[in-house]
Amino acid sequence: MEIRQLRYFLAIFEEKHVGRAAKKCFVTQPALTQQIHKLEEELRISLFMPDGRGIAITADGKKFIPYARKIIESVEKAILAFSPDSTIEHQGEVVLGVSNRIHSLLLSILPRLAVLKIRIKKMRHEQMLHEIDSGVISLGIMHSSQEHHSVEKKTILCEKMYFIISDTNQTLPTEQHISIKNVLKTPIILLSDKVLPRVIFDKYIGKVRPRMNLVSELDSIDELMAVIKYSSMGSILLGSQLPENMKGLKKMEIVDNPFNYELSLIWNKEFADKNRINSFISALSEINFIEQCPDYFIPADSLLNS
Repeated sequence: MEIRQLRYFLAIFEEKHVGRAAKKCFVTQPALTQQIHKLEEELRISLFMPDGRGIAITADGKKFIPYARKIIESVEKAILAFSPDSTIEHQGEVVLGVSNRIHSLLLSILPRLAVLKIRIKKMRHEQMLHEIDSGVISLGIMHSSQEHHSVEKKTILCEKMYFIISDTNQTLPTEQHISIKNVLKTPIILLSDKVLPRVIFDKYIGKVRPRMNLVSELDSIDELMAVIKYSSMGSILLGSQLPENMKGLKKMEIVDNPFNYELSLIWNKEFADKNRINSFISALSEINFIEQCPDYFIPADSLLNS
């Protein structure tokens, strides 16, 4: 029995729908279903049953709810009690500023963040930097390439970049991966800085920008996708920016990529609670990125591996 199985079980119970539960847990629906089946096999009971509108919990499932909640609560308390930062129990709440995309990523560890007294606050990058600089919030996660005199930062994650073309485009290989050499053979459309912090993106494409056949910049992902679908042009996008409906399009991960889009944990230099920082990093390291967050990866030199 695994903790994630219990969390998946409770998510399905709360959402009454496997698809919504999968999104809530930031995991694919097949992966969530597989783990629930494993849990049922171990318990030798059925936890859910279809009810025509979605999914309903069985009588045995209802009996299992308090056990699942108690196990998760006990595990969280044990982690807190035996970690070197257990003094957090006697400290106040810390606010973590994040963007909408990062909030989705952190859904996997929200219960742990609650134990660590870390509250998530959604905000734009400019607001986050201002509030960290002024001490309104303590921590933030953002894409940042600029240095700020009052802020410390450490890369914790990278987000994969994908090359998107029409599925009728026959000029490029059909594999799931592509080299930057082949990307540069295609006319490219990019999102403008109204959609993406381009000062950061440009940092990573700087070396190849002179060789890039940049045709246009658009302010809408939907518009960009429509143009690509019916043309011979392509685009470079973050994994988190890809639409759910990719009909008529194909994506290829850029493998030899200078586009590693870095996510940094940032904090005010006067913020002295390093235990809280280490606790958050420890919680982040529990995410199964291959299964739950395939568009993110932990860089070899990140804080998670130090």
